[in-house]
Amino acid sequence: MMLATFLRRFRNRIKLKKAKGKDPLWRDVFKQTHLEKSAKVKLASGELIGSQPEHWVNEKSWIVFNKYEKAMCEKYGPDPSQHPLGDVKIWEHCVGGRKNGRVYGVGSSDPDNVVSGTPYECGSSSHDHQKKSMLEQEVEKREEIKAKFDSEVKLRHDMESRLLGKMNDLLKQFTGR
Repeated sequence: MMLATFLRRFRNRIKLKKAKGKDPLWRDVFKQTHLEKSAKVKLASGELIGSQPEHWVNEKSWIVFNKYEKAMCEKYGPDPSQHPLGDVKIWEHCVGGRKNGRVYGVGSSDPDNVVSGTPYECGSSSHDHQKKSMLEQEVEKREEIKAKFDSEVKLRHDMESRLLGKMNDLLKQFTGR
């Protein structure tokens, strides 16, 4: 799997964990990585649950998500808060199993770690735990920098708009239009 995909999924998992105060369900991580940008905005504001195919990056994502949701509800009940973080067997069944060593939505990563939310460093050294902690801090730092950058861009845009408005007013005064 490409590093960018891993980092995007990792960043989404951290963002969701921070927002909810607990580890996110696989369904939420998958939604975050497979919904269109405009749909993510609506989802964040509570307007959307991702029930239409046009909300997804492709039809396969929508189909797989709905199959997974249905299978999870059949096995664990209708309340997602009573579901485990993820069920690898159900996921693999819904996506049609492995193809060339890969699982749809997971890539070549270990589906047990990705879908179930099991940390990659289970049973590993404290050095690995420190590396993960540093990576989480780096992701948070980058998100803070991005938020600051976005607010500065908005501020600049607002200032430019006000300046253009004042220039137009002055132009009208001098030209009499």
